[in-house]
Amino acid sequence: MYIKHTFYTIVCILFIGGCTASSSLTSVFEPQKESASSEKIEDIHWKLTSLFGKKLVLNEAQRKPYILLRSENNRVQGFGGCNQLMGSYMLKEGMRIRFSQMASTMMACPSLEDEQALFRILEEADNYSLKEGILTLNKARMAPLAIFEAVPSP
Repeated sequence: MYIKHTFYTIVCILFIGGCTASSSLTSVFEPQKESASSEKIEDIHWKLTSLFGKKLVLNEAQRKPYILLRSENNRVQGFGGCNQLMGSYMLKEGMRIRFSQMASTMMACPSLEDEQALFRILEEADNYSLKEGILTLNKARMAPLAIFEAVPSP
């Protein structure tokens, strides 16, 4: 009887210790979001203002293209001018960013050139810069691919 009781006690201690250890190990292996900038880019509504160095020109009736990076699940959502967009993103040290698993709705619209350019930029961008509410998506050291302005959420 004594051996059986001792065995159950040891099993319980190992189980409780294992649960505690596994929770601390999990945090070591979880991906970390890192950014060299003290300004944040997540959870902000970013309105597109420029593509490939050209200012975006829209009439008053058109909805403005935007992106929103959601920090709670590392998901990006937005609007390209005709279609909704969604996907994942990862922030890395050195102001690097990577978009992946991008998808969009497939509405038919008269002009999709700017929207297709935005989708291509999100696939190509590998870093960003941020200064005074202006977010720039870049590829390597090339000229900015897209420029966004922080605006209040609608």
